[in-house]
Amino acid sequence: MTVSSINSDKPVFKQVNVNILSDDESLASLTLNTGDQLELSQYNPVKEGHILIGYTDGINNYRKNDVVTVTEDMTLTARWQIQVLEVKFVDGDETIQVQEVNYGSKVSALEAPAKE
Repeated sequence: MTVSSINSDKPVFKQVNVNILSDDESLASLTLNTGDQLELSQYNPVKEGHILIGYTDGINNYRKNDVVTVTEDMTLTARWQIQVLEVKFVDGDETIQVQEVNYGSKVSALEAPAKE
């Protein structure tokens, strides 16, 4: 038995589901065709004290501005990096110490400077 198609020169597209998550919150549920381009820059979740660095499908990591060619059903989950803050201890115009501290962490204590 031979199977042929009248429109054999046209590509065949299959619909696939793409879910985009931030932690457990859904940012988008999309139905796309295989071969479609998904621009990740369209999805910009916010998480206090963190910086969005991209997305993962559990196997591949994507940068937050990547364009992904969809080939199958997929779930993309936001990848976060904790924000690092710079804390300066000053006495008048003099910087005594600078510490880099992860958001939400405690700053190491300093002894009070002696005034002359």
